[in-house]
Amino acid sequence: TKDENKVCLERIDTLKLISKINNEDIKEYYNSSIALLYKYKDSNDDDKDSKNIAITLAKILCEYANELTKFNDLNKANDLYKQALNEVKGFYDYLKENYSTNKLIADCYFNVGFNSDNYKEGEKNLTSALEIYKYLEKESDNDELVYKIVKTFNAIGYMNVKLKNYDKAIEFINKAIDRCLSLTQTDSIYYWELTKYMANLGYIYIDLKQYETAIKYFKLALNNLEILNVVSSPLLSDSVFTVVSSVTVVFFSSVSGCSILVVDSSTLTVFLNV
Repeated sequence: TKDENKVCLERIDTLKLISKINNEDIKEYYNSSIALLYKYKDSNDDDKDSKNIAITLAKILCEYANELTKFNDLNKANDLYKQALNEVKGFYDYLKENYSTNKLIADCYFNVGFNSDNYKEGEKNLTSALEIYKYLEKESDNDELVYKIVKTFNAIGYMNVKLKNYDKAIEFINKAIDRCLSLTQTDSIYYWELTKYMANLGYIYIDLKQYETAIKYFKLALNNLEILNVVSSPLLSDSVFTVVSSVTVVFFSSVSGCSILVVDSSTLTVFLNV
């Protein structure tokens, strides 16, 4: 019933408050809340209440997964993202007008896809996320959605690099770049995204042994770093700046007569995941 649903959610809020006051491990709050929600969901016969509780459950599963990623517990986090997706993925058509729920479903698809070791399956889930994000973008003027779409384009590109579908990888990373180019005047964060994606193309062209094209994209990436004054910016870690700079320097040297640099494909993985 509605009253039982309210009591369940109030108990979850209380658990969260207690965990903050006592400075207890946040995992205890999440584990207790998730167990409570599963118990309530399994004993509830009302279809509407079951949907509402499943949505709440998915939100808490995602919150917990986000916390675990901070501690690099990626396997557990991905399991939680999958659980969340299983709770809500059937509601998309049913809740066509519900922005927050559809956004949650898209985020679940994105997280499951992005963290997948099965790259074909990862691409499929990311494509599902992209479809929902683009639908929501038509219905809502929301900057966060634009950012999500850009990130999803790049992530689909990454999956296709792993699948050796380089043409498709280039296509999707270029879609991310095109979106960023149209947005750099309104938000400087897109200069940073643009820098990453141009460097990503550089790494792809290394794999394709198209070294001159790779140089072009690394130059563009470094130009953006200069626009951002990125040496002193917290937006960019020293390690990524070093990767882009050192690869570019070596490639510049190769043009003037040094031997061509051969970069291991693992470098690509490191950069694309930033």
